[in-house]
Amino acid sequence: MKEENTEHTYKGFLYIRCPECGEEKGQCSKKGMHSIHCDNCGCNEEFTEPLIPMYVNCECGGRYKYMTNKKEEMFDIPCLSCGAPVPIRYNRKKNIYETIK
Repeated sequence: MKEENTEHTYKGFLYIRCPECGEEKGQCSKKGMHSIHCDNCGCNEEFTEPLIPMYVNCECGGRYKYMTNKKEEMFDIPCLSCGAPVPIRYNRKKNIYETIK
């Protein structure tokens, strides 16, 4: 019987960047994910590092918490409610991504 990696298994909103092709995708996992599957290039890869919490607060009032594997210092993520780009920055002290105010 194959054991699943439970150390790096995540539920809820995930914003994942494919390590092979760079395609980014937001999704909601109800069962829990322990690996990346890219619809663009077919890459299947286990999470080898913990995902980082990301807090998205849009001007429209939409507020979301994701977990992400991104490593960039700053980037934009589309709001789930209105689709507008929300600027995000990594906070080293808290080890989280948060909305730039």
